[in-house]
Amino acid sequence: MDATLRAGKRLDLYTTGVFRGAANVQDADIAGQFSGELNVAGRLRLRATAQISGTIRYSEIEVEAGAQISGEFQYVPAPVAANDTDTVTYSYAAA
Repeated sequence: MDATLRAGKRLDLYTTGVFRGAANVQDADIAGQFSGELNVAGRLRLRATAQISGTIRYSEIEVEAGAQISGEFQYVPAPVAANDTDTVTYSYAAA
């Protein structure tokens, strides 16, 4: 999926999910592939199957053994994503 997510409460990217683009969220749980710009105001969790690249900003990070990460990772103590009450879940795979 190629997309821009301007504000959301949570981004869940499942093992078969592919996201290319930009996202600003409160929390993110990545098990699939993410490429682009990701701003996480709260916790970013990278599962063992995660493949993440790009510019990643977070306030808290958890990385499981096996996760593949590349790009620019930056700790940001202040919130970097707008607060929103919507939960957005992406589980689509690119064709």
